[in-house]
Amino acid sequence: MRPFPLAAVTAAVILSLALPSTAAVAATTAPAKPSPSPSSTGASAPAQKVTFGIGAATGGRVDRRSSFALIQARGTWIGDQAALVYLSNVALTMTIYVADAYNASDGSLSLQSKETKPTDLASWVTLRPPGGRTTLLVPAKGTVIVPFSVKVPTGASVGDHTAGIVASITAKAEGAGGKATDIDLEQRVAMRLGLRVAGVLKPELTVENLGASYLGSLNPIGTGTAEVSYMVRNTGNVRLGGRQNVSISGLVGRTVAAENVPAVPELLPGGSARVTVEIPGIAPLFFMTAIVTVTPTAPTTDANPPGFVATASAHFWAVPWMLLAIVFVLIGLVGWWWRRRRMVPTPSPGRRERGGGAGELVTAGSALGSSENRP
Repeated sequence: MRPFPLAAVTAAVILSLALPSTAAVAATTAPAKPSPSPSSTGASAPAQKVTFGIGAATGGRVDRRSSFALIQARGTWIGDQAALVYLSNVALTMTIYVADAYNASDGSLSLQSKETKPTDLASWVTLRPPGGRTTLLVPAKGTVIVPFSVKVPTGASVGDHTAGIVASITAKAEGAGGKATDIDLEQRVAMRLGLRVAGVLKPELTVENLGASYLGSLNPIGTGTAEVSYMVRNTGNVRLGGRQNVSISGLVGRTVAAENVPAVPELLPGGSARVTVEIPGIAPLFFMTAIVTVTPTAPTTDANPPGFVATASAHFWAVPWMLLAIVFVLIGLVGWWWRRRRMVPTPSPGRRERGGGAGELVTAGSALGSSENRP
């Protein structure tokens, strides 16, 4: 397997940074006593622009590599060179150190702080700066070459390990009115250091903690938006990105896929990225399913075996609450009208009563007959 180039953790180019005068910075960070200056006598030093950076070097000269890309077996070591580069007109005190890389919560690549003790690749690196000190006074428009070596432990895990070789300057932060404070501000750039420990490679991504929810519309017959969130984790041992597909389907109707879903950023082994995708135009069909697939992608120069597509699904409810509310109101109105209609009295037909009631007829004959029979 051949070595593979890597992109820089932080762009390994020359940056313009504002800081107090060089003498003031040297007084804080340089191993040697600075020459007298207004700032060393207590006067306020004007801010100035400095331009510095770090790069790879070969044979004591800066080369065109954009990163350090190494491949080694367990128990072996390899050497290389880094270059501190300074392009401004006065000398500058710079510090060089190595820090492990990690993925932030959104998947972006970052470096541990200078105070954090390295536990992975950074702990395998030994810097050999001139004079044996990692804080160096770099001459104006000059370059300092820093050799280093990497020794791979016999128990190192197979696969990719990533760190950064950092060039930094530290100055006091400015407060109100441009006055210096007691807060140290570190400004740094880094050159990526990538090392692949030889062995059986395992490219694998997984989708974890998938969940979905539905936000409906005030339009009772309108569509809403489904929000899908999940974690993509690199459970393999090589660096991987991924192409994502997120879709929503119901028991009936068509499947709606999210558009323009960004790719998963490069994840280090064990790294993860939290992803949230919103999909509009979802009809509330009650019982819905969110489906996520992630196809692993390796950096273009990595010789990785093919990885399997990671997939996961989760069910959620998409209820048309506004439509249901209107239906319930209509049902209530119909029920009220029906009950009120049954409560209104209606006229009933008259009845004839027996025993000489008002409805009984008395004939003339019967009346005379009764009078003739009287004594």
